[in-house]
Amino acid sequence: MAISASELIMYGSANMPEDDTGTSGGAIATTVRVIFDDTSLPNSLSDRVTVVSSSAGDSSQSVTIYGRDVAGVIQSEVIALAGVATVSGAITYDRLLKAVVSATHAGTISIKKLSGGTTIAALESGVLTIRRPFYNAASSPTQGKTLYEKVFLKNTNATLTLTSAQVSGSVASLGSITQFALETTPNNNTSVANRLTAPGSTGVLDNTAKYIPPSSGLAAGSGIGIWLVLSLASGLAPQLGTYSLTTMGNSP
Repeated sequence: MAISASELIMYGSANMPEDDTGTSGGAIATTVRVIFDDTSLPNSLSDRVTVVSSSAGDSSQSVTIYGRDVAGVIQSEVIALAGVATVSGAITYDRLLKAVVSATHAGTISIKKLSGGTTIAALESGVLTIRRPFYNAASSPTQGKTLYEKVFLKNTNATLTLTSAQVSGSVASLGSITQFALETTPNNNTSVANRLTAPGSTGVLDNTAKYIPPSSGLAAGSGIGIWLVLSLASGLAPQLGTYSLTTMGNSP
C-alpha cells in the first residue's frame, strides 16, 4: 500500500517559546501536533468549545484551552474530561491558539464548536498538546521583527519512503508575512537562542516548492525540520488570513 496523507504528520519541536527570549527549535516532539487554522471553520470561531473523548476511561484528565477573545486578549480555561460525554467550556473565543491535555489518554480527544458541533482539532492517543505556530506573536509599535519557529514533517509509515518529496507554502491575504525553509538534513535537533534568531542550517527561505533532503526521499519514521518565518512590520494591525504547508511525493 502507498503512504497515505494521514501518515504525513506535522509535529512540533522541543522548544516552541511563547515569548521572544526562550530557546527555539530542537528535536522533534511527537507529543505536540501543529495546526495552522481552526479546521473546517471560517476565520473567526466566535463561539464556546466542547471537549469529548472516544474512550469512556478518559475521565481523570483535563484539557486547558487557550485562545483569543473578540477583543484580541488571550484567555484560558480548564475543562475536565468526562469520557465519551461532551463537556462545554464557558469562554467565547474568536480563535484558538493551543490545547493541552493534563495526562496521557487512551482515546482521541476532540475539541468542537459548541454550536453545530464542528470539530476544530483532535488529539489522538500519545498527543498531549495541539497548537498554532507563533503563540502570542505581535508586532512592536515602533520596530519591525522577524520570528523563527521550528516544526517537523514526519513520515509515520512503518516501511515506505516518500520519494521525490516536496513541501510548498500557501498563503491567503498574508503576502510574504509568513514563509518557510527546510533544514538540510532529516531528524536535525538544531535550535537557536530565541525565536528572533535566524537558524543557520536551512535552505532557501520563501514559499516555493522545495525538495526534502536527502535525494533518496523522506524515509519511514524520519522527520524533516521546517523553520517557519513570520515577518512583522512595526505597528502592524492584526491580520486575518491563512497559511498552510503542502507535501507532495511518491511511494510504491
